Amino acid sequence: MSNDDLLGQLGDFISKGTQNLRDRLTLDVTDLLRAVDKNDADTVARVLRARVDPNATDGIRRRALPIATDNHQLAIVKLLLDAGADPNLSDPFGDTPLYKAVYWENFDITEALLEAGADIHQPAAAGQSPLQHAQQMGYRALVELLTGFQLRARENQINKDRAKHEEMKEKAAAARRARAEEAARVKAEAEAQQRAQSEQNLRERYALAPEQLATSLLQAIRAEDNDSARLLLERVDDLEIYVPQYRSTPLLSAIESKNTEFTRLLIERGAQTLSLHPEKQHSALSLAVSLGAHKLVHLILNLAHPEGATAAALNNPEQLLSSQFIAY
Repeated sequence: MSNDDLLGQLGDFISKGTQNLRDRLTLDVTDLLRAVDKNDADTVARVLRARVDPNATDGIRRRALPIATDNHQLAIVKLLLDAGADPNLSDPFGDTPLYKAVYWENFDITEALLEAGADIHQPAAAGQSPLQHAQQMGYRALVELLTGFQLRARENQINKDRAKHEEMKEKAAAARRARAEEAARVKAEAEAQQRAQSEQNLRERYALAPEQLATSLLQAIRAEDNDSARLLLERVDDLEIYVPQYRSTPLLSAIESKNTEFTRLLIERGAQTLSLHPEKQHSALSLAVSLGAHKLVHLILNLAHPEGATAAALNNPEQLLSSQFIAY
């Protein structure tokens, strides 16, 4: 592109910008109505580009759209509608553009007005709606257009409403998922921090050499340091391990300490509740009974032996039956 061509385009751009600015300052609704009266679509478009309101009225309450409809100016009608003209605003006498289009049997303008949202039931000055007038005059094609468009418009609105509802449901579901994911993330971070703190406490408080893990586990259970006890339990494979220093097993120690939370955890992980421990001369159940730990007894029966537990215990020949147990 030559410099002369570039300068020419720049000059055209500046000229058009100047023209648009001048039009915005000088053109008004009278210029719009005058252009409509003259069927001058180019000038109508120019006035609308100057942002003149297509719904504005002049001194005698005239509007551009009813005039264009009366004059059968389809191109100008479409220009006005595209610029935001309201198809349900009437002329000074109370007749709407749609009523006028039906009155003149102008199928194309009627269709354009319907597409823009014209109301087929809005009464005109004579009291008739566009649909009633078409029915009275026997305009079958227009009646079919008006009623058919109304049905299609209703179906379209239903479909739009349904689509909007589904969109809102999906947004709500997405929001719930996002909240759940965020809550899970926050929970995971909190649990990770808690575990890290628990690991630190574990290293500071307990011996972690393999041969000392069982002793440390019972020490934590008796201290009701359940966070540390859980971590130690992960490193101890045998739930029935006997620790001579405490003359006890993990479950028996939890019962002796009346540590309900850890008793539940051990039973849920499979610790035996009816097996008689020879050194202790008690099972978990009989020990809980002998200690009068009724909540722990119920816990053991409900978790480990929900059906027939008492009968099974009483009929177990290896079970040590204390007087407290028999009374229980």
